[in-house]
Order: sequence, then C-alpha cells, then structure tokens
Amino acid sequence: MRIARAAIKYKISGSDEYKIDIGFRHSLILNQMYKNGIKYDRNDYQMGFITDERPMHFVTRKEAAKIAYETGQVSELKDTIYSEDLWESQWG
Repeated sequence: MRIARAAIKYKISGSDEYKIDIGFRHSLILNQMYKNGIKYDRNDYQMGFITDERPMHFVTRKEAAKIAYETGQVSELKDTIYSEDLWESQWG
C-alpha cells in the first residue's frame, strides 16, 4: 500500500454523508471545490490522502506519514505529512 494522492474528505451539505475529492495538492482541491460552489467549513472537512488500494481508502496526514515512510516514499518519519513532502519535484 502506497500514498497515491492528496485528498479532502468533507460532509455533503445538508447530509450526514461524506465525499472525498482528490488531487496532487490540498490547495488545488480546495480551489476546485470553491470553483464548483462547494461551501465548506473547517469543522466539516479533513485533509488527508488516499492510498493506492481499491476501493479508495482515505487516511489522515498522520497515518499517511507512517505509510509513506514504510514504503520509501519519504526518507524521514514525520508526525504528519504534506503533499509537498511527496511530490515536491513533480508538482512544484
């Protein structure tokens, strides 16, 4: 199992259900949500990552840091991880 993409898990407005949007950077996902008219509150969403498992599996930044270290995607074990830690050179 490896970290595949950045992800934001958020509550669908007026519902108890959640949706996960994915991309290479959390900021790009937030911008796309805004462009699509998705209103969100910091209390209603969580930034994390998805793994390459199927079906899609959401993990927190802390869980992702451990997975990325164990699979050699990063060379240092950190408490949390950011998309820049994984894709700095590719996605600037």
